Amino acid sequence: MILERAVDVDNETAAAARLEAAWGVTLHRYPRLNAVDWYAERDDRLVGHVEIKVRTCTATTYPTVYLSLRKYLSLLTLEQATGSRSAFVAGFACGTLLWTPITEVDARDVVMAGRSDRGLASDREPMILVPIPGMIPVAAPEGSS
Repeated sequence: MILERAVDVDNETAAAARLEAAWGVTLHRYPRLNAVDWYAERDDRLVGHVEIKVRTCTATTYPTVYLSLRKYLSLLTLEQATGSRSAFVAGFACGTLLWTPITEVDARDVVMAGRSDRGLASDREPMILVPIPGMIPVAAPEGSS
């Protein structure tokens, strides 16, 4: 993303490291301006595509988390084109890290939302409301505390 802040990049990178340990993959950032942020590899093979969002609230503050309809469509397309799974991952200030397969996201619950603090028309777009209780906790790797 062009307007991302260093703290957001740091938070997503920390979440990516947790995913790598839990899932046994290596995550790499797609080039800037790509609709999807990360791809996963294992044994020199593409095994997935991941969109990571880290919120500044706790996992219990709101019942849903936003996923851009544009990113959702890109994740679906990548999964269909490559046969590699796509996932939406949401991290929270409380340390909770949750995920859902993109094929499990119900895209019919869409609202117009986004940032309003920068005055950019492009900050507002169709957003899918993904129910947090339906997401899967990212398990800690064996032997970690």
